[in-house]
Amino acid sequence: MTLKELLQQYDANILKIIAREHGIEPKNTPKNTLTDLLARKLAERDEVERALTRVGSAEREILGLVQRAGGEIATSVLENSLKKSKQIAPSAKEPAIWRLRQAGGDPNYKGKPKLKDAAAHLTLIGLAFAREVIQRSYGSKQVIGWELGRYLIIPPEIRALLPSFVEDKPAIKSEPARSVSGSARNFQRDLSRYWSFVRREGKLDMTTQGWVYKKTTTELGKALGWNDKSKLDEKNNSYFFFLRRMLGALSLMNTEQVSDWNAILPTTFAASDEKNFWALPPAERVKQSFAAYLDTTTWNELRIPKGTYGLDHRRPAPQQLKTARRVVIEKIKPRGASAWVALADVIDDLRLGNYEFLFPRSKNAPAYGYSSNYSTPYYNSNNSYGVTYNNITDEATGWDLVEGAIITHILTGPLHWLGLTDVGFDGDTPIAYRLTAMGAWLLGLGTEIQITEAGGRVVVQPNFQIVAMEPIADQVLMTLDEFTQFEGGDRALTYRLTRESVYRGQRTGWDAARMIAYLEEATHTPLPQNVKRSLEEWQALHERVTIRRGVTILQAEDAATLDELFANATVAPKLGRRVGADVALADEKAQAVNNTLRDADWLAVFTRHGQTDAPASVATDVEGNVTLVHRTPSIYAYEGIEPFAERIDARHARITPASVAAATKQNLSVPTMLARLRQVHRGEIPAKLITRLKAWGKYYGGAKLGALTLLEFRDDQARGELLDDPELKPHLERFEAGNRPLARVRAESLARVKELLAERGVDIREWNEK
Repeated sequence: MTLKELLQQYDANILKIIAREHGIEPKNTPKNTLTDLLARKLAERDEVERALTRVGSAEREILGLVQRAGGEIATSVLENSLKKSKQIAPSAKEPAIWRLRQAGGDPNYKGKPKLKDAAAHLTLIGLAFAREVIQRSYGSKQVIGWELGRYLIIPPEIRALLPSFVEDKPAIKSEPARSVSGSARNFQRDLSRYWSFVRREGKLDMTTQGWVYKKTTTELGKALGWNDKSKLDEKNNSYFFFLRRMLGALSLMNTEQVSDWNAILPTTFAASDEKNFWALPPAERVKQSFAAYLDTTTWNELRIPKGTYGLDHRRPAPQQLKTARRVVIEKIKPRGASAWVALADVIDDLRLGNYEFLFPRSKNAPAYGYSSNYSTPYYNSNNSYGVTYNNITDEATGWDLVEGAIITHILTGPLHWLGLTDVGFDGDTPIAYRLTAMGAWLLGLGTEIQITEAGGRVVVQPNFQIVAMEPIADQVLMTLDEFTQFEGGDRALTYRLTRESVYRGQRTGWDAARMIAYLEEATHTPLPQNVKRSLEEWQALHERVTIRRGVTILQAEDAATLDELFANATVAPKLGRRVGADVALADEKAQAVNNTLRDADWLAVFTRHGQTDAPASVATDVEGNVTLVHRTPSIYAYEGIEPFAERIDARHARITPASVAAATKQNLSVPTMLARLRQVHRGEIPAKLITRLKAWGKYYGGAKLGALTLLEFRDDQARGELLDDPELKPHLERFEAGNRPLARVRAESLARVKELLAERGVDIREWNEK
């Protein structure tokens, strides 16, 4: 805001006081005219220099903080910063729960000022002005008096004439005690291995809570070459989680992109590369990864501060985080790229100059308000994110715990993982960062970086091990992933050809001849003869049996029925070829075949892709007789009952004691049998059959019958003491029966127990005696 715009906010009477302070007689002068006169007068160099002679130590520090903030600072931040130097007097102690909002300051204070007094004096002498006075619920004040306001501003006309009051903080001169270098190359390598794993497996399934399954994380760890199993936990390892989210942000997993804040992310992802990301030069991939992070909603920094309520990691992040990340990036640029920078200094820069970069504050406030977390922006009803951070007692503490933690995370998390920053530590606590050469380039502070992918070697050894030595292109490694097993390594990566890996490659179009040609091209030498011979032998073995997926099979009731269908001139072209007496393999999609049959008045039982439960296709009676409802039953109907039922003919089976006993020997439990039967059963299973099936499967197990001798004591304390008695202890044991203090007497010890209890004055009565 300009000086004139700031002055126009003030009450006319305040402007008159300021005018007289600067030698202007305001009598009978309209406010607009007075504002013009003051704006010209206060911006004169002589007037600024005269004002500087009246600046005290507290006001000098205030001016320095406003300058460091870029000319405008939130007064709540200003007050918290000044408390550390003890230049201002503490505010009067306020009530614990309710507090009256601040009144005006005294521009003519004496002694150590309060902040509002020092700010009022800076306004009086024409160096700094308030903006956005807090609106109170008991009034509708629209102009500023001597109130502190939400912001304190040095207008640009004055700022240009002021000397610098900012104390330069030197960069960290020595290396931190421990540092970890960022590596864009390593991140791209991990990203490509993760993507190759998903492509190889065909899909990546999530739990209902939205995390990768533990079994899958183990396999992923092998693919990434990680030996540390503690890394393999998305919930607690942010880098592991970040890799998956970045694959989504780069459109390399095709169901990750969701823009609706309320939408739950899907639970199955598949590898995709429609934009040919992996064909790009490595430096360009780093650049696009950085851009994707800045513009993604798949990564949510709001979950980083501890004690968060109201976040779901499956949901996309709010759009405001895109702006917040860029604010942090712009703030670190002026600090350059050549030295270590303290994280505390960057946090202070943002606190002073971009206080509301993440959580905007309300312009209005009630006359009274809570002083706890309920009145801070970190409570869900006070922010647009619906998030609450626990254990925050005031706004100043909250800024360190929330914004401070998120700034630290951006610099030491995503930017470090992407290879743009090195991180310095004191113990396990990050305390500093330094831009890498790649980071300097992407932030516009250095020259373009090229990542070398040529000059390395690929060697195939007679023991079927393949060694890829850096520098080598990710494209080569991703190709090897298609038909080899990754074994690990860093600068020299090792892979192995196995029968299983070659078979996996064949399923995606890599026959032996193509593998041999690729490996000889990559190594620039013929393959070892034993390796080449084994690849050709495995190819021959694999070709002996062919498995076709996603085909359309038509099964008729019998051969005569299929003959009739092939004799139908309308239906026959859709049936494909006969592959059995009553089975045809159609070339058309299943839906097209079904439509043709229906048009010809043939009603087929249609099993859709992915439907594996054949619902309502089986009926049973209390004797265990099973009837398959359809004349040509679904194969999934057979599958549902076959493990525990004896087949009689094509449409009939029987559940018997022998068939159930045989199933239990194969570790098929009775609950599993019942669950499978319910999946295919039409209506409810007869209750009597359920009872019989449980009996035949020994569902309730065995039981023992015998007589017990029990003692019931006066109370639990008496029982406890007698059970601990050295003489009684070998003959008694505690018997749990709710609140009754019982103990079991060993049969052979009954007489001895009676003697010992009598010695201790215990009167023993029979159970039925009163």
